[in-house]
Amino acid sequence: MSNYVLLIHGGAGQLPTDFLTAEREQAYIQQLSIVLSQGQQALAAGAKAEQVVVDAVAWLENCPLFNAGCGAVLTHAGTFEFDAALMLGNRQSGAVMAVKQCKNPIIAAQQVLHNSVHNTLAGPEADAWLLAQGVEQAPQDYFLTEHRLQQLQEARENQQVQLDHSDNGQVQQLLSQSSGEPSMGTVGAVALDAHGELAAATSTGGVTNQLPGRVGDSPIIGAGTLADQRSCAISGTGIGEYFIRYTVTAEIHYRMLLADQSLTEAAELVVNQNLPAGTGGVIAVDNHGHWTMPFNTTHMFRGVVTPKQLHAFIGK
Repeated sequence: MSNYVLLIHGGAGQLPTDFLTAEREQAYIQQLSIVLSQGQQALAAGAKAEQVVVDAVAWLENCPLFNAGCGAVLTHAGTFEFDAALMLGNRQSGAVMAVKQCKNPIIAAQQVLHNSVHNTLAGPEADAWLLAQGVEQAPQDYFLTEHRLQQLQEARENQQVQLDHSDNGQVQQLLSQSSGEPSMGTVGAVALDAHGELAAATSTGGVTNQLPGRVGDSPIIGAGTLADQRSCAISGTGIGEYFIRYTVTAEIHYRMLLADQSLTEAAELVVNQNLPAGTGGVIAVDNHGHWTMPFNTTHMFRGVVTPKQLHAFIGK
């Protein structure tokens, strides 16, 4: 148990055996470690969980290694669409779906939380509102990287929808992996601050070659994101369709609240028994500082920082 905890993730999936070279592994570990170090400094100085998770996710959105913000995957139409959610332990939440113009979708979600009477805004109307609110915008070509364009071309040729980190046969009719580099995944952060407050944030660019307008689990409270002061803060990553069907983060919360299960027990059960194998994982911290990061894939890009440790991981 710690007086503050920050957990982050950069996606979960079945990585191709030849993908994770020593050079690539070092690059991912370095970026995750930078985010953790910044979060540790902020939390040690008394920063609130809300701003720590927003800053962590915004950093990952700005890193082209991950599928959120700059470096995100493309839709079938060759455009970028972003989903993000922020939830606080007091059950306030803000989310955006299918926005195209925000440089940092998680900051857009924070804007919705604080300055809109609604919980969720979507599509071009959301973009227009966010522009009027002064949220930083970026042209579509800001998000483009060459390997994402190559992924889209391959996925179109093979009539595939390509999931973050996927190279297995699981649900291949829904989401399958091309021969190219896997799309680096959904990003998220959860934190318990020194004031005892919880927060969760998740952001994603979706899946390669998805239909425009497709929305995954990341911006859906109770599916990919949840925070509740009575239990925990959770951010999920994996096949969004399954996280929605199984209401993953809500299931963990209610197992703790109603079945008196520990965070570890609830999260492990939902990820490893409820969810089909190879479909994802979660990062979660409870209101006492206990934390867990279970996943049922081969890899999950993730990290943890407390007053006594800072570690970034990729494999089991």
